[in-house]
Amino acid sequence: MSELDTVLSIFLEPGKTFEALRDKPYVILGTIILAILTFGFSIGVLYKFGDDRYRWFFEELNSKQESYQTLTEEQKEDTINTQLATTKFFSYASWLFIIIYLAFGGLITLAICKALGYDLSYKQAYSLWLYSVLPASVIFTVANLIVLYLKPVDEIDILMTRTGFLPTNPGLLVDMKKHPVMATFLSSFDLFRLWSWGLFAIGLQKLARFSTSMAYIVTIGLFLLILIVSVLLVFLSPTQ
Repeated sequence: MSELDTVLSIFLEPGKTFEALRDKPYVILGTIILAILTFGFSIGVLYKFGDDRYRWFFEELNSKQESYQTLTEEQKEDTINTQLATTKFFSYASWLFIIIYLAFGGLITLAICKALGYDLSYKQAYSLWLYSVLPASVIFTVANLIVLYLKPVDEIDILMTRTGFLPTNPGLLVDMKKHPVMATFLSSFDLFRLWSWGLFAIGLQKLARFSTSMAYIVTIGLFLLILIVSVLLVFLSPTQ
């Protein structure tokens, strides 16, 4: 199975694909696809909203902090300029961050497998993580790019760029500005994320040779750990 065939088959035959990845753990094409899509979406969002809309957003966000209210107008302007510059930096460097995310995901996968006594190379672990998130990420990003292009900017909440514009998780039922912790918790049960976790469990079975029960125990445990950390980060945020 060629690398292109592997990328295409993960959408329809994940079990067969992960078995093939054990012998030939392709990583380049999938990584490039995710890097390009992530960069395209990040830049699309940046230019869709523009500087003025971002400045208004940061002003509204900062106004909730008492320390911001004590600043002079010049200091407030400098604060917003810094936030805007940081946003642009992360947007333009988004392709790099997705590669770091994939590399870290591969490292975590390798550590889990080694800790449980399963023999796996780093390249195999990386490909397991990569192909677990690839299908959902591709469809999610393309769909959100279409919504971003078609929907008027006034109808889009900047905060929605974190979770996507599609109604695929119960977090959309909660006002993220008023209840960020609850929104973060509910957003974790997104259909695309659950799809990726399901593929991760299949990958553990087919590529890493986990038993079915062990694969799902590890997957659910990792999901819950990430969920707890995400909620805690929002809860401890100074803007909370």
